[in-house]
Amino acid sequence: MRGLAGALLGGAALWLVLRDVQWGAVRAVLAGVDAGLCALAVLSIFVTLGMLALRWQLLFYPEHRERSWRALLAGIVVSQMLNILSPVRLFVGEVVRVYAAGHSEGLSKLRVLGTLGAEKAADLAAFSISLLLLAGTLPPPVLELLPGWLRRASLGIVAFTLVLVAAVAGPPLWRWLERRAFFLPQSWAAWVGESVRATLAGLAALRHAGMALAIAGISLLVLALSMGTNYLLLKAFGFPLGWSAALLILVWHQVGDALPALPAKMGMHQLLTVTALSLLGIDWNAATGYAIVLYVVALGPKLLLGGVILAAGNWMPLLRAEYASARAALRA
Repeated sequence: MRGLAGALLGGAALWLVLRDVQWGAVRAVLAGVDAGLCALAVLSIFVTLGMLALRWQLLFYPEHRERSWRALLAGIVVSQMLNILSPVRLFVGEVVRVYAAGHSEGLSKLRVLGTLGAEKAADLAAFSISLLLLAGTLPPPVLELLPGWLRRASLGIVAFTLVLVAAVAGPPLWRWLERRAFFLPQSWAAWVGESVRATLAGLAALRHAGMALAIAGISLLVLALSMGTNYLLLKAFGFPLGWSAALLILVWHQVGDALPALPAKMGMHQLLTVTALSLLGIDWNAATGYAIVLYVVALGPKLLLGGVILAAGNWMPLLRAEYASARAALRA
């Protein structure tokens, strides 16, 4: 059902973008684009991926030095590629990351899942900060056009606070509960205890002040790099817009990514870009040209690099083996 909704929404979005486009004007805009700035924007995508891999490595504290940065980077790239290509995007890439990291690093899947929980909490906190920045930098007439909930930053801050509390208070609280879990059958108590301890271990980095600050710093750097990609392209097109416009495009896409769409985000990605620029007074044809270039710059490197990693590694046998193992476990 979600796949059908994605096809309908993505098709409608593509039609809305293209129905009144004057392709001669779009070609004229593209002809004047600064190729050097576009190349820097592509480079910023690779740097962002590297920073995401570094943050994930630190989340395996205190064994973070034993984790392979290259293997974690491969997992992130393949995960993002699958999320881009999947029309449903219901954490398909994240599931693959859990299985791949668990296999390559010899860790339990729950241990890996705990690190992803901390990662998503950090992303939500960064998203909240981006909303605060957006509210403080956009012109009031443009800000009034945004949905009211989009101008509030409480959700991400609350989520991050809850995860931080779970990281700090979780282990002693669980030890207290474990001593009183006499009502559980012994086999269940052992499985539940192992699962909770493995998940809490994934949050260990947040209990170390220095590591938590490093993770927060990298999360803010990733936010700045993502804004920088949009900003470089705005300057490449010569648009009279600044960092607040780059941030608006970023937030607009982060919200829109939750919607079902065609594979490779076709249609929805372009509509989100064009509508964000239209709010800022950019001509529809010029905004369409920007949307085309942003689509290639933001998604192209992930798709190409992900394809190379899949082709060069042993991912498919791994995924088939893990899928078979999961099915066998469900039948048992």
